[in-house]
Amino acid sequence: RHNYITLVSDHHRRRIVWGQAGRDTATLDGFFAELGEQRAARIEAVSMDMSAGYAKSVAKPGHAPNAVICYDPFHVVALATKALDQVRREVWNELRRLPDQEAAKRFKGARWCLLKNPTDLSDEQAATLRKIRRRGGALWRAYSLKEALREVFAGDLDETEVAYLLDRFCSKASRSGLKPFVTVAQTIRTHRDGILAAARLG
Repeated sequence: RHNYITLVSDHHRRRIVWGQAGRDTATLDGFFAELGEQRAARIEAVSMDMSAGYAKSVAKPGHAPNAVICYDPFHVVALATKALDQVRREVWNELRRLPDQEAAKRFKGARWCLLKNPTDLSDEQAATLRKIRRRGGALWRAYSLKEALREVFAGDLDETEVAYLLDRFCSKASRSGLKPFVTVAQTIRTHRDGILAAARLG
């Protein structure tokens, strides 16, 4: 039930150069049709989310034959944030099934302290996060994994360092016993080259 729009921006000039309703291969095909093959051939890199439709359009003959596909780190971290929220909901539903209904009520406000960056937490949210840490379990493991992935892209690391830390994250996520994070690890491995290209090209 969402309405999507695809926007193409110029990284150098930092401005949107094209937009159209939709979020699929055909939508982005419209951009390349307007751009023309000669100008498209000069595109060096395309950064995007991990939507298969966009990558498919960029790879079509005459679209951007010389471009390197880069997967934006924001969207990589968003995968882990979404996985953390899935684990949070599972834990909350488990608490709701307990005889002590107050436990679920106390936990309900935990969402924002888990999803926000640690430096942006209010005092109350920081206190809630400390309680979750003391409790441990699946939720704290999920939070730790999300933060580990965020830290990969938070600094000024080169491609080799990012590659090492990404592989380490994927290994931990795969062994975590948390199904949403196992899926995140698989997705990152599938898109690894594009993620590293984003680190290499800045």
